[in-house]
Amino acid sequence: MNSQVTGIPTLLSVSTNAPTFIGLNSLSGSFNLGVGPNYVYIDNLQLAQNGLVYVIIGNTALWPRAPVISEIKTGSGPNGVPPVFFRVLAYKTSDSSSANMAWSGLTSGNYMMYVVVSDDNPFDTATFGPIYSYQITPEVPSF
Repeated sequence: MNSQVTGIPTLLSVSTNAPTFIGLNSLSGSFNLGVGPNYVYIDNLQLAQNGLVYVIIGNTALWPRAPVISEIKTGSGPNGVPPVFFRVLAYKTSDSSSANMAWSGLTSGNYMMYVVVSDDNPFDTATFGPIYSYQITPEVPSF
């Protein structure tokens, strides 16, 4: 880029400090999903390539349908109804625990957790894989 405007510097080059994967990405193998009285956790989640993992949990009583990619990307449920939990994890194949997560704000009820992965591209041109769904029902503590 060459600038003809006084005071604006000329950009000589741009580079990234890590390899970026652009293309279809997917979950690789199986992972652990645990649910307790007020928590949910994921561990051992792995992707075929470096990428982003979108995790969103919604109350089934409030969500009339599953969210679509455009809603999940923005952390929204169907028709703008907010989720009870939303997180985007940056997975790196060199760090197998980079997609582990735990959340302890779960209350009693019935929930669906949706997981979708994309390439390393955080922009609108990202390539997404299929949306996976998992029923979550918190355990009731016994005393």
